[in-house]
Amino acid sequence: MPATRMARELGRVVVANIIMLGYLCAVSDLISPDALKKSVLSTVPRGTEEFNVRAFELGYSYGQEEGGRANEPST
Repeated sequence: MPATRMARELGRVVVANIIMLGYLCAVSDLISPDALKKSVLSTVPRGTEEFNVRAFELGYSYGQEEGGRANEPST
């Protein structure tokens, strides 16, 4: 997972961890995306919420492309 490179492309290496959380969420069934986003939003500095959600979603999208979501509902 190229989280550091992706964070650099967003403009802030510090969000690599948020990218990794999105990735982990996409490839596991540990926690729902909504619950993890809510947790991230409750801990990031005020004014950076949108940026951190973008980082989370970038990692989540990468995880879906690379491995899919383990807890997607089956149809």
